[in-house]
Amino acid sequence: VHDCYILSQGIVSWESSQQKSSTEAEYMAMATTASKVVWLQHLLHDLG
Repeated sequence: VHDCYILSQGIVSWESSQQKSSTEAEYMAMATTASKVVWLQHLLHDLG
């Protein structure tokens, strides 16, 4: 599983992990994405 988050044409975060089961991988991907979206919202808020 590869995750890449891009903001204004620049990579903000990238990670790779080995997939276990498809269900577990989907839950992990959703949790990771939700966490990074919240982090990015806070960062953008702090930057104004």
